[in-house]
Amino acid sequence: RYENTFSGFCNNHEGQYQFGEHRESFVSVTPSDFGPFKKYMGFRVYDGHLRRLGGDVVFAGGIVRKNRAEGRVEKPPHYEITAEFRAAPVTVVVKEVLRDPAMTEERWVKVAHLDWAFLEQVDWAHMTDDKFALALYHANPEITIGTPLQIALGTLRKKMKQLYYPYNASNSAEQLVNGKLVALPVICDSDRGFRMVVPFSRRGFTDQDVNGLGRAKTPRV
Repeated sequence: RYENTFSGFCNNHEGQYQFGEHRESFVSVTPSDFGPFKKYMGFRVYDGHLRRLGGDVVFAGGIVRKNRAEGRVEKPPHYEITAEFRAAPVTVVVKEVLRDPAMTEERWVKVAHLDWAFLEQVDWAHMTDDKFALALYHANPEITIGTPLQIALGTLRKKMKQLYYPYNASNSAEQLVNGKLVALPVICDSDRGFRMVVPFSRRGFTDQDVNGLGRAKTPRV
């Protein structure tokens, strides 16, 4: 609380708070990177509260859309009309940071070539961690994954499972499936550089998403 007060004073001691107006153009689900920053244009959502994650992302997406509607985000040239841009999907970057001294540049280059095509053939949202690791190994037997990366992938998968869970309090799953939100799940290095995009996506839902007679329980993730 006191740190926030001091931060506000430092940014507002001349009578005008330079970050008082939202200008974010996308959503960033992250364990850190909370500013404010002058050049970082993502609305940051803390990933530490999984049960709230869907609702927080939907709220942040609404802020981005409001920024578009009120002209605080520049319209990209490939959108011909402003109304088209306002209705366009909001990008949600879902980060997992891998801090491992053993991940040298050579190792990052190797794992960047992992084949993720198998995700189209499996139900990644309902697999156990062991079954997911086995499927990943069978798809990439020539690449050594390593325990730290497996753990990071597991944590990233938990975040995506929560966002796609169709019966939580928010409608993040519906917005992802219908294209209102578009998720970009990434593994980052310790410098926050994007090293790997993992295509955890779903086109719909299965009977496994429902527990009981139309009732759903929040998954243990």
